Amino acid sequence: GQAMRRVFSCCFVGALAVCCAAASEEMGAIDTDRPDQTESSALVAPRHLQLEVGMQYVDEGSESRTLESPTTLMRLGVIERLELRFGIPTIVTEFEGNNETDFADPDLGVKIKLWEEKGARPEAALIAFTTIPIGSDGASSDHFDPAFRFAFGHTLPKGFSLGYNAGVAWATEDRSTTS
Repeated sequence: GQAMRRVFSCCFVGALAVCCAAASEEMGAIDTDRPDQTESSALVAPRHLQLEVGMQYVDEGSESRTLESPTTLMRLGVIERLELRFGIPTIVTEFEGNNETDFADPDLGVKIKLWEEKGARPEAALIAFTTIPIGSDGASSDHFDPAFRFAFGHTLPKGFSLGYNAGVAWATEDRSTTS
Protein backbone atom coordinates (compact mmCIF):
# COMPACT_ATOMS: atom_id res chain seq x y z
CA GLY A 1 0.00 0.00 0.00
CA GLN A 2 1.82 3.05 1.34
CA ALA A 3 5.35 1.77 0.62
CA MET A 4 4.36 0.82 -2.94
CA ARG A 5 2.98 4.33 -3.55
CA ARG A 6 6.26 5.86 -2.35
CA VAL A 7 8.33 3.61 -4.63
CA PHE A 8 6.03 4.38 -7.58
CA SER A 9 6.20 8.14 -6.87
CA CYS A 10 10.02 8.09 -6.71
CA CYS A 11 10.29 6.10 -9.96
CA PHE A 12 7.76 8.39 -11.66
CA VAL A 13 9.58 11.57 -10.59
CA GLY A 14 12.94 10.11 -11.66
CA ALA A 15 11.64 9.14 -15.10
CA LEU A 16 10.10 12.58 -15.55
CA ALA A 17 13.36 14.28 -14.62
CA VAL A 18 15.27 12.30 -17.27
CA CYS A 19 12.62 12.95 -19.95
CA CYS A 20 12.37 16.64 -19.10
CA ALA A 21 16.15 17.10 -19.17
CA ALA A 22 16.33 15.55 -22.66
CA ALA A 23 13.37 17.58 -23.93
CA SER A 24 14.68 20.86 -22.50
CA GLU A 25 17.78 20.65 -24.69
CA GLU A 26 15.54 20.69 -27.78
CA MET A 27 13.10 23.35 -26.54
CA GLY A 28 15.34 25.85 -24.79
CA ALA A 29 14.28 27.49 -21.52
CA ILE A 30 11.34 26.09 -19.54
CA ASP A 31 9.01 28.37 -17.56
CA THR A 32 7.17 26.43 -14.88
CA ASP A 33 3.78 26.97 -13.27
CA ARG A 34 4.42 24.77 -10.26
CA PRO A 35 1.02 24.01 -8.76
CA ASP A 36 0.09 26.30 -5.87
CA GLN A 37 2.96 28.70 -6.59
CA THR A 38 3.18 31.84 -8.74
CA GLU A 39 2.09 31.05 -12.30
CA SER A 40 4.24 32.41 -15.13
CA SER A 41 2.87 34.37 -18.08
CA ALA A 42 4.76 32.10 -20.54
CA LEU A 43 3.00 29.32 -22.45
CA VAL A 44 4.27 25.90 -23.50
CA ALA A 45 5.25 25.82 -27.18
CA PRO A 46 2.71 24.31 -29.61
CA ARG A 47 2.84 20.48 -29.85
CA HIS A 48 4.92 20.22 -26.65
CA LEU A 49 3.91 18.58 -23.39
CA GLN A 50 5.36 19.75 -20.09
CA LEU A 51 4.90 17.91 -16.78
CA GLU A 52 5.61 19.71 -13.53
CA VAL A 53 5.81 17.69 -10.33
CA GLY A 54 6.44 18.76 -6.77
CA MET A 55 5.21 18.46 -3.23
CA GLN A 56 3.94 20.83 -0.57
CA TYR A 57 4.20 20.45 3.19
CA VAL A 58 2.19 22.76 5.48
CA ASP A 59 2.88 22.81 9.22
CA GLU A 60 0.35 24.82 11.24
CA GLY A 61 1.86 23.92 14.59
CA SER A 62 0.61 21.01 16.69
CA GLU A 63 -2.92 21.50 15.35
CA SER A 64 -2.41 20.45 11.75
CA ARG A 65 0.28 19.22 9.34
CA THR A 66 -0.51 18.38 5.73
CA LEU A 67 1.56 16.80 2.94
CA GLU A 68 0.34 17.19 -0.63
CA SER A 69 2.25 14.91 -2.96
CA PRO A 70 2.70 14.80 -5.82
CA THR A 71 1.43 18.21 -6.94
CA THR A 72 1.38 17.61 -10.69
CA LEU A 73 0.48 19.89 -13.58
CA MET A 74 0.39 18.69 -17.19
CA ARG A 75 0.58 21.49 -19.80
CA LEU A 76 0.03 20.94 -23.52
CA GLY A 77 0.82 23.67 -26.06
CA VAL A 78 -1.99 23.72 -28.64
CA ILE A 79 -1.32 26.85 -30.70
CA GLU A 80 0.95 29.88 -30.23
CA ARG A 81 -1.42 31.62 -27.77
CA LEU A 82 -3.18 28.65 -26.11
CA GLU A 83 -2.28 25.76 -23.83
CA LEU A 84 -4.44 23.12 -22.17
CA ARG A 85 -3.80 22.36 -18.50
CA PHE A 86 -4.64 19.33 -16.37
CA GLY A 87 -3.91 19.22 -12.65
CA ILE A 88 -3.53 15.57 -11.76
CA PRO A 89 -5.18 14.63 -8.44
CA THR A 90 -2.96 15.15 -5.42
CA ILE A 91 -2.65 12.71 -2.53
CA VAL A 92 -3.38 14.73 0.62
CA THR A 93 -2.10 13.29 3.90
CA GLU A 94 -3.15 14.99 7.13
CA PHE A 95 -1.23 14.29 10.32
CA GLU A 96 -3.54 15.03 13.26
CA GLY A 97 -3.09 12.14 15.66
CA ASN A 98 -4.31 9.62 13.10
CA ASN A 99 -2.91 9.85 9.60
CA GLU A 100 -5.60 10.33 6.96
CA THR A 101 -4.90 10.08 3.22
CA ASP A 102 -7.29 11.32 0.53
CA PHE A 103 -7.20 12.17 -3.19
CA ALA A 104 -7.98 15.80 -4.05
CA ASP A 105 -10.10 16.86 -7.02
CA PRO A 106 -8.22 17.20 -10.33
CA ASP A 107 -8.57 20.42 -12.33
CA LEU A 108 -8.91 21.19 -16.01
CA GLY A 109 -8.30 24.51 -17.72
CA VAL A 110 -6.58 26.71 -20.29
CA LYS A 111 -3.92 29.41 -20.41
CA ILE A 112 -4.37 32.13 -23.05
CA LYS A 113 -1.62 34.61 -23.98
CA LEU A 114 -3.14 38.10 -23.87
CA TRP A 115 -0.17 40.21 -24.98
CA GLU A 116 3.62 40.37 -25.09
CA GLU A 117 5.80 42.58 -22.91
CA LYS A 118 6.36 46.04 -24.39
CA GLY A 119 8.16 48.78 -22.47
CA ALA A 120 6.61 49.10 -19.00
CA ARG A 121 3.62 46.92 -19.99
CA PRO A 122 4.18 43.36 -18.70
CA GLU A 123 3.63 40.15 -20.65
CA ALA A 124 0.18 38.84 -19.67
CA ALA A 125 -1.80 35.62 -19.82
CA LEU A 126 -5.19 34.48 -18.51
CA ILE A 127 -5.46 31.14 -16.73
CA ALA A 128 -9.00 29.77 -16.33
CA PHE A 129 -9.80 26.39 -14.79
CA THR A 130 -12.22 24.43 -12.66
CA THR A 131 -11.89 21.50 -10.32
CA ILE A 132 -13.65 18.28 -11.29
CA PRO A 133 -15.46 16.82 -8.24
CA ILE A 134 -14.23 13.22 -8.33
CA GLY A 135 -11.82 13.20 -5.36
CA SER A 136 -12.12 11.29 -2.09
CA ASP A 137 -14.87 12.18 0.37
CA GLY A 138 -12.35 13.82 2.72
CA ALA A 139 -10.72 16.01 0.04
CA SER A 140 -13.36 16.69 -2.64
CA SER A 141 -15.64 19.70 -2.49
CA ASP A 142 -18.24 17.65 -4.42
CA HIS A 143 -18.68 20.71 -6.65
CA PHE A 144 -17.02 22.28 -9.67
CA ASP A 145 -14.92 25.10 -8.19
CA PRO A 146 -13.95 27.53 -10.99
CA ALA A 147 -11.10 30.04 -10.82
CA PHE A 148 -9.24 32.46 -13.02
CA ARG A 149 -5.91 34.17 -12.66
CA PHE A 150 -4.08 36.84 -14.62
CA ALA A 151 -0.35 36.08 -14.82
CA PHE A 152 2.04 38.95 -15.48
CA GLY A 153 5.77 38.96 -16.21
CA HIS A 154 8.45 41.66 -16.48
CA THR A 155 11.97 41.14 -17.83
CA LEU A 156 14.57 42.70 -15.51
CA PRO A 157 18.29 43.39 -16.03
CA LYS A 158 20.99 40.71 -15.62
CA GLY A 159 18.75 37.75 -16.48
CA PHE A 160 16.19 38.34 -13.74
CA SER A 161 12.44 38.53 -14.16
CA LEU A 162 9.45 39.46 -12.02
CA GLY A 163 6.22 37.45 -12.09
CA TYR A 164 3.00 38.12 -10.23
CA ASN A 165 -0.64 37.02 -10.34
CA ALA A 166 -4.09 38.39 -9.57
CA GLY A 167 -7.21 36.27 -9.64
CA VAL A 168 -10.36 34.93 -8.09
CA ALA A 169 -11.44 31.43 -7.04
CA TRP A 170 -14.93 30.25 -6.16
CA ALA A 171 -14.31 27.53 -3.59
CA THR A 172 -17.14 25.53 -2.06
CA GLU A 173 -17.22 26.44 1.62
CA ASP A 174 -19.34 23.66 3.11
CA ARG A 175 -17.88 20.30 2.05
CA SER A 176 -20.90 18.46 3.44
CA THR A 177 -23.27 20.16 0.96
CA THR A 178 -24.08 18.24 -2.23
CA SER A 179 -26.15 19.21 -5.22
